[in-house]
Amino acid sequence: MQRDNQLYRRLFSEVFLYLRQHPQVQRWRAVMVYPSPAIEVVEPETFGTLLATPEVQVVYLNELAAISELSLDLGTLRLMVEPAATVPEAARGLIEQVQQAPLAATDSAKLLELIETIVVYTFPRRTREDIAAMLGLTDMRETRVYQEGREEEAKSLILRLLNRKLGELPEDLQAQVSQLPLATLEAVGEALFDFGEMADLQAWLAQQHIADE
Repeated sequence: MQRDNQLYRRLFSEVFLYLRQHPQVQRWRAVMVYPSPAIEVVEPETFGTLLATPEVQVVYLNELAAISELSLDLGTLRLMVEPAATVPEAARGLIEQVQQAPLAATDSAKLLELIETIVVYTFPRRTREDIAAMLGLTDMRETRVYQEGREEEAKSLILRLLNRKLGELPEDLQAQVSQLPLATLEAVGEALFDFGEMADLQAWLAQQHIADE
């Protein structure tokens, strides 16, 4: 969801490395998802031919059909670029689809968490209680399965973001982050944008430990 000058270079180098290492693979396909064409960095002289092949599909979320006309998965992605004025209604429609879909409880919890997260970023000044009320999620948020799904998804998401921001975390630091309660994980998610190096994360965690004593 951010402009990346090296994205296609990484994509194709990793695809062809994988094909070299796995000669039994005969067919492959790559799908690139962007919020809009403005984010994409195209190098037509280098990758124009590859991008024109049927093996590569580029999707711009803002050019998809209305959320109500899309599948649950695509509709959830489309929600990320939905105008703020129509996000609540669109999100409630997606939540209704989740409730009616024949999904495992943990999968439903993850989808609900993703939808809620998108809405939270759309309305950063609203409290989580306001968001829950807006989406009618109050009852579901209190179930054990939903809470467990939220915590596991939060751990996975925060670790991915930290690894991307600071580089691969040492195992002991990953374990420390994984043991954080949900509320602290959410706080890490807000603080990580200010981290410039691994030491910033370590200092932040140390402060949290002191505050808890």
